[in-house]
Amino acid sequence: MAGVQIDGVNNKIDFDDDLDTSISANTDDTLVIEAGGNTMATITATTLTINDGTTITTADNTDNLTLKSTDTDANIGPNLRLYRAVAGAASDAIGTIDWAAQDVAGNLQDYASAAVTITDATDGSEDATLTLKVMNAGALNQMLTISGPETVVNEGSKDHDFRVESNGNTHVLFVDGGNDHVNIGGSSDAGGLLNVFGKAVFKASDNSDNIELLTTDADGNVGPNLKMYRNSSSPADNDDIGIINFVGENDAGEEVNYAQIKSIIKDVTNGTEDGKLELFHVLNGALTPSLQITPTEIVLNESSNDLDFRVESNGDANMLFVNGGTDRVGIKTNAPTKTLGIGGDGIISLEGGSNALTFYDSSALKVYLTSQSFGDHNGDGLGLVTSGDEPHKFFTNGAERLRIEGNGKITTGGEAAGDVSDGGGLGLSQGGSDGNILTFKSSDIAHGMIDYDETDTYAAFKKYNGGEGGLGVTGYSESASPGINLYGAITTADTGTAHTDEAAVRVVGALRNGQAVTNFAANDNLFTIMNNTNNQVIVKGDGEIFSNQTATVGVFDTYEDAQLVRAYDLSQGKYKAGLIDSKFDKFVQYNAKDLADANLIGKEKDGTPNSFVNITGMQRLHNGAIWQQYEKHQKLAEAVYEMAKETLGADKADAILKKHDIKLLN
Repeated sequence: MAGVQIDGVNNKIDFDDDLDTSISANTDDTLVIEAGGNTMATITATTLTINDGTTITTADNTDNLTLKSTDTDANIGPNLRLYRAVAGAASDAIGTIDWAAQDVAGNLQDYASAAVTITDATDGSEDATLTLKVMNAGALNQMLTISGPETVVNEGSKDHDFRVESNGNTHVLFVDGGNDHVNIGGSSDAGGLLNVFGKAVFKASDNSDNIELLTTDADGNVGPNLKMYRNSSSPADNDDIGIINFVGENDAGEEVNYAQIKSIIKDVTNGTEDGKLELFHVLNGALTPSLQITPTEIVLNESSNDLDFRVESNGDANMLFVNGGTDRVGIKTNAPTKTLGIGGDGIISLEGGSNALTFYDSSALKVYLTSQSFGDHNGDGLGLVTSGDEPHKFFTNGAERLRIEGNGKITTGGEAAGDVSDGGGLGLSQGGSDGNILTFKSSDIAHGMIDYDETDTYAAFKKYNGGEGGLGVTGYSESASPGINLYGAITTADTGTAHTDEAAVRVVGALRNGQAVTNFAANDNLFTIMNNTNNQVIVKGDGEIFSNQTATVGVFDTYEDAQLVRAYDLSQGKYKAGLIDSKFDKFVQYNAKDLADANLIGKEKDGTPNSFVNITGMQRLHNGAIWQQYEKHQKLAEAVYEMAKETLGADKADAILKKHDIKLLN
């Protein structure tokens, strides 16, 4: 080997005999390094160009290549540039850095690489992708991809975790590639797609939503869902299992918990679990329970603060109002003056239920209102029940109007103890008033007798005498129908004729005797029947009946009275009346029509005789018949006397009269 040779003509230094390894400077300001006939590097005043396939090799672990800049300005340096000096196109790979080594078998492997690919070469809108690959399980897997639209970790969807370590936490951000979940603050799987271990703070610089739960499920099930799960190994009654705090600052810059929602386990027993939910708010600097929902009740204002409760409806701001300061409840009013105040129209509707409204005092049930009639669950009645024997009173205009005693007595006008029977007697008191105490009305009645009562009143009860009492009963009819119809119906007839025997209708009169009553005397008036203002019938204490016959006095002088009497008997039917046949019956010249014409019996509107009897007329008929028979007897006696005088003489004729105690009229 000739050694180093200097070629002055070509400005070249050769390092071997065949002159293919050299350093030359045959071009101005350019240095060329060749090895084995190949140009390995070209150095100019501004660039260093290393040809393809150049390898920098060291025998130890010192730096193979060092880029050093001594520039003291603020610009970037030193700089390493990989430049593919051709017109670029989409998908062109324009630079790769490979990290290679031999495996145990001596095979050369790329254990990692960094490559850049052109994704868009359009002038002004160029895009590129940087890809980092790492050898995993014998394959070079794409671990990080950075492009214009996105940055992707683990593009190949391998069982490859992603972990970000902080100063105090090895898994402050952790993506479990095998179990498909993301962790913050821990590495274990807590059961969610996102698992957060420790405190999470969501901060926003505006009033937009900090957290949004979104589901696109279109079925009818509940969603989205927020679950708060206390996974305790030893759950116990009264454990707090979740709290939501609402925190803000006060005017001193201090954090204040202004409201809170808390859940509590009340019973952890399997199959009978109970829970409790509480809502708190700050009142006078302290958290105060506002609402509690327990297994047995819902409570507002548990701490008994001066805290109002208000429910607003569509048309009223105080549809339901509880005044926490005055201990009063208002409906349609925020200023109730009593324990319960109802504003607006003041109407209460109790609908449904057997005990729609119940009143208690401190010890016992006092009054309840029910929408069901007692014993009749299909009714629409209103029931009032008092405790014990306490009366239930109704007042208007400051005065008692109706009272229901505990024993069932009902009285009016403030009567404290009505003289009626227990169990439901009714006593009406009108004080000193003399008008009707009880009236019965009907909208289809219009009798027109309004000088006495309203035209729709068909019956009235009142005092007969304003200063002395007595009962006046009046009935009105707008036709020939009775004004009063007295009707009694019994199940068993009494056929007796004694003083104490019964009948379907009884009329009783009695006379005061001290604090009791006694019988009327024989001549006392017991019962009268009046025609408007005049007595027509008087019944005496001994049963005698006096009838005013002024308007009906008449005799039957044009009739044979005895035959009229027999005609009446015959008209009733011989056998029905129990008559014995008489040979003189054939001489009776009258019949039922004659009796009706003489007004001795009744007749229908068409004139047909009926079975009614004119008692008064019959009395007159009997009187007339007696007198007629008396006249006939006297006439017959006189005729016989005259015959005796002519036959026997006056003395013997007088003797016969005397013997038979017959006196002739003088």
